[in-house]
Amino acid sequence: MSQDGKTSTRKLPKMAAGQRYGRLVALELAGRDIDGHARWLFRCDCGQTCLLKADSARRGLTQSCGCLRREIMSRSHATHGLTNTREFRIWCGIAQRCDNPKNAAYSDYGGRGVKLCRRWRRFENFYDDMGPRPSPKHSVDRYPNKDGDYKPSNCRWATSKQQASNRRPRRWRFRPSS
Repeated sequence: MSQDGKTSTRKLPKMAAGQRYGRLVALELAGRDIDGHARWLFRCDCGQTCLLKADSARRGLTQSCGCLRREIMSRSHATHGLTNTREFRIWCGIAQRCDNPKNAAYSDYGGRGVKLCRRWRRFENFYDDMGPRPSPKHSVDRYPNKDGDYKPSNCRWATSKQQASNRRPRRWRFRPSS
């Protein structure tokens, strides 16, 4: 449609093999659909092939096999890009121990009043304050106050040896003799 509301009479150029439309390159005419519209086989820059109406590609309505949309959606939903890292899993474990009564370790953390500070409710803030783990042997240790909350002033990356020296004393459970 033109600006005056009338149908445009402008003709789009004919499609030919080798022409590029966004991420798509026309390969060959594959036939016509039942309405008589030309269907073309295209190769996308990602390597996939797809069958589309020629008109859809020429008008710019379809610019890829679908990979472009997936990339845009992925970028728009990604926050920090560290979801598959050990630091993220450690942070998730801390949050679960402090907040989830169904977590097996909740009674030793959230059940005792240990909290995750408000700033660290967002992983990005936790990572900004703690940084990457110095080595695979390090995990988060609450230090200097082993009974304190998870917060920047009370946490460090520590080895298992450092953590062992910062442990609460064990409570011994005695079983009555039968």
